[in-house]
Amino acid sequence: MLPDVLQSLPVEIFVKIFELLDGRDISRCSLVCKFFSGVVKGSAELQYRIQLTIEGVAETEGMPTHSVVAERLETLLARRHGWNTMKWMKKITITYKADMPWYFSDGILLSMRRSSSHQLVAVIDQLPTRGSEDGSRTCIELPGLTSAPKVIAHDATQDLLVFVTRSDKLADDPAEWFYIDIHLRSLSTGATHPSAQLPRLECKRKTLHEHHGYQLGICGDVLVLLCRDPGYGGITISALRGWHWKTGDCFGHIGPPNPQPFCDFAFLTPDILLLSNPAGGQIKVLTTDFVHLLTLQLPSWGVPPEGMSISCSAVADSRISADALPNDRIVSVMFDQAFHAVSFFEPPDIYRMEITFRAQTVFQLLAVHGRRPPVDIPAATHVIVVSWDEWGPDACRMFVLASDMRVDYNSRRMQQATHGMRSVRTFHVPDRAQVLDFNVTRHMGTLGAGDPDANPAALITKPTILEPVDDGYQCEVVTKLPYAAIDIPNSEAYCGYLLDEQRLLGIKHRVEDRPDQEIDVFVF
Repeated sequence: MLPDVLQSLPVEIFVKIFELLDGRDISRCSLVCKFFSGVVKGSAELQYRIQLTIEGVAETEGMPTHSVVAERLETLLARRHGWNTMKWMKKITITYKADMPWYFSDGILLSMRRSSSHQLVAVIDQLPTRGSEDGSRTCIELPGLTSAPKVIAHDATQDLLVFVTRSDKLADDPAEWFYIDIHLRSLSTGATHPSAQLPRLECKRKTLHEHHGYQLGICGDVLVLLCRDPGYGGITISALRGWHWKTGDCFGHIGPPNPQPFCDFAFLTPDILLLSNPAGGQIKVLTTDFVHLLTLQLPSWGVPPEGMSISCSAVADSRISADALPNDRIVSVMFDQAFHAVSFFEPPDIYRMEITFRAQTVFQLLAVHGRRPPVDIPAATHVIVVSWDEWGPDACRMFVLASDMRVDYNSRRMQQATHGMRSVRTFHVPDRAQVLDFNVTRHMGTLGAGDPDANPAALITKPTILEPVDDGYQCEVVTKLPYAAIDIPNSEAYCGYLLDEQRLLGIKHRVEDRPDQEIDVFVF
């Protein structure tokens, strides 16, 4: 089609064409691309749709009016500029009791403390938003508890507060066994949750393991409890149990008499669970009724990794199907790699590693191997192990967070936070931190542009190469997943971070002999 004919057509025709074409079609003709560029520049609606696509979101109630589109487009661009330059629009500081459990999700920091009458109190900090809300604090007493919670979690979308305490119920052999209670409360009132058929769930544990760690996870109507027991040789032996919390039905158990060396877990969807297995250097992919789907092998190390944590923001209302996949997000796996010390009396060298990949990679591997839920897998079916070379180099990005650093075992901290397509990476030498954004579309064409008072995001496409080392990597490890890195100013003031779609939380270094821990909340 001749240029003069193109230019004579109404803009509305090109708007419709633009909706039907994909990026590959458009890129085939530079003339068409240039013309479409002019059409886009002249249409706030098209710019708004493009920005929504870049952010990975969509309008749910049709296209708004022109004035609303212009306002929302400005908000989207301002928000991205704030993230790319780490320029916040609001800041507050909140505190929690350092010796009590806490949990962050859905824009709420939940913590526990005791009142002046020694009652346990749930402290709910609703964090400020980029809109008009400045945040608020609500305290709810939890009467009748004889022991402090060992771990807490919440799901604000379901008004659900969950916490674990030791039960008053005595086992037949109290020297050998004890019970724990998983309480199901309303986040707004503290009373038993109205949708829960049972006020609490019960779990029996060995007294030998009473003081070891617990972790809770909620996704839809699924509640999972992981009990971690450090075993011999630094290997964690764990038990995993799952319930449908509304009915109280226990649907699965992994553990004694066949304990597993799991260290951490994360939901991908209400159907899929990821388990970290440091003993095997693996990530296991299970259904949430604990049917084993796949095992993803990590690179080969000289010794097994330690303390493998795994983090991902789940999509609670999106089940995977043959026709549509949930929104993409990243999975972050962090672990310590210990190598032999120079002297028996010195602590070993610690390499702190992080491997990041997209959730869609897991869904694609499930499809390739015919394991996408719902799927019927006989119990005797051979476990599918996907080698690192098959899935890792192109789909992952590996970071060495503290290379060849001597660390005391008693003071090691693993700081990680993920939300959607973003994560926070903390450097320990020197103190430095970055927000990593794996939705690189957000950052295309932004290099060199931005605020003179702040550095813009840097787009990283060059592969990361880890060379073999003595008593360490067995071969060269190359990872290529692109990302954008955004420096966090004044990062030396914080020992860890949390984040969601509009906030970054900086955990301050604790002051000795003070019971309160401070967190700075930055809103973008």
